[in-house]
Amino acid sequence: MQKNVWKIVLRSVAYVLCISICLSSNAQKVNYKNQDRGELEKQRTMLMAEIKETQAKLILLQKDKNATLAQLQALQAKLTARQALINNINKDISLLENNITAASTDVKNLTLSLEELRKQYAELIRYTYKNRTSQSVLMFLFSSRNFNDAVRRYNYVKQYREYRRQQGAKIISTSTILQNRIAALNLQKQQKDLMLNAQVEQQKVLASESNQKNAVVLSLKGQEKVLQAKIAEKKKTADAMNKAINAAIRREIELARKKAEEERKKIATAKAEEERKKKEKNAADGYAKKQAAEAEAKRIRDENEKAKNLKSITSKKPTIIGGNNNAPKGKTISNAYSSKLTPTEKPIASNGNSSPKVLPVQVTSSSYNDDLTDETRALSNSFEQNRGLLYSPVTGYICSHFGKNKHPVFNVVEENYGVDIRTQKGAMAKSVFSGDVSSVFFIAGAGNCVMINHGNYFTVYSKLDKVNVSKGQKIGARANIGTVMTDAEGNNQVHFEIWKVNANGAPVKLNPEQWIRL
Repeated sequence: MQKNVWKIVLRSVAYVLCISICLSSNAQKVNYKNQDRGELEKQRTMLMAEIKETQAKLILLQKDKNATLAQLQALQAKLTARQALINNINKDISLLENNITAASTDVKNLTLSLEELRKQYAELIRYTYKNRTSQSVLMFLFSSRNFNDAVRRYNYVKQYREYRRQQGAKIISTSTILQNRIAALNLQKQQKDLMLNAQVEQQKVLASESNQKNAVVLSLKGQEKVLQAKIAEKKKTADAMNKAINAAIRREIELARKKAEEERKKIATAKAEEERKKKEKNAADGYAKKQAAEAEAKRIRDENEKAKNLKSITSKKPTIIGGNNNAPKGKTISNAYSSKLTPTEKPIASNGNSSPKVLPVQVTSSSYNDDLTDETRALSNSFEQNRGLLYSPVTGYICSHFGKNKHPVFNVVEENYGVDIRTQKGAMAKSVFSGDVSSVFFIAGAGNCVMINHGNYFTVYSKLDKVNVSKGQKIGARANIGTVMTDAEGNNQVHFEIWKVNANGAPVKLNPEQWIRL
């Protein structure tokens, strides 16, 4: 009996382990896919909001007969967002299909596992029932060879009963998990049906908006000369602004270089002055030593002279003044003592120039990044770390992207040095990051322009009506710069650019769409 029962127990344990591993693996897959669906849902919400906002602006533009080109741009932005929404729905449907396939597999495996567990449990119960006797447990215990054998048999009976209880609980748990998987499978099938319906609806709307766009393009082709002139004027304005920005950045580079050079000169001059004072002190110490040496030499001469006179008087010999060539002379002693002085102890020249010569300050050239202060360099690093996280200067949608863009009507490629963001009338443009206002200027066709210095980076805001900042002013992130102007065509949009000064000092344009989040 014991041998057969343990065979059944081991087989059941193996099945239970397999079921647990499968359930854990599938649960991780389902959670991961649900997380992906959560991101898609978030993107879908944002796209719907963008389409809704663009539709509201399009309704306003349709009331203005002169804003046909702006209508076309709004329609194009709306179509782009609509297509992105359809792609989003397609990805969601694909994920749902994968989830449904995985859930179906889970349901199938759980059903088979549950049947096997029930089958083994029934086999265990039947075997126990057939081999039972009213005194089977007691006989099993009392037939032990010794006390230790009886304890082992008692533990075995106890474990066997506990195992039967656990197997029953495992069957109930597996059955519950199976029911939950079936419910989740049915829910995902319903979600898939909803997504398929949404896909069909969005494709219908996309086709309708495409027809609307084609109608606007057709109406614009009759205004070819006017539009061509506007394209040429727009390019002229863009080139003028590009030239002005380059000149402003060059001035900032030169200003930073001069400030850094002055600071380096100041530091070098202070160092040279300190060195001069040190040399003067050393020279003064040497002169004092020289004076002390001369005084000592004079004292020795005087003592020698007294000794000589005393000796002369004692010997009663006449003294011939200046006749003794062997007597020590003051000049000789002084020169001999002076020759033993070190160079730093030698007398200072009596030509009036007691100060040592100071060499001219040498200032080496450096890169623009080296010319920045520590504070400005930290600001530049912080700006770079916020790539992709900067706020948009205005709330709206991008109607003209960075780089080369094909004209929506004619076979012409226009180059945009930044992005144009369509917004509401009277909107306030705001700084995307803290910095210093380095330049405020006016360009015909682009209105007022503001350039803000962020260290190695510069942001430019143009097509402003009124400006609220001035040159040299320090501003924080999201500070009001100025009011967005309304152009002759009734457009309310801000032109935004980002520039960077490379290591070689050359300013280059960057794609703002990689830096801001709308």
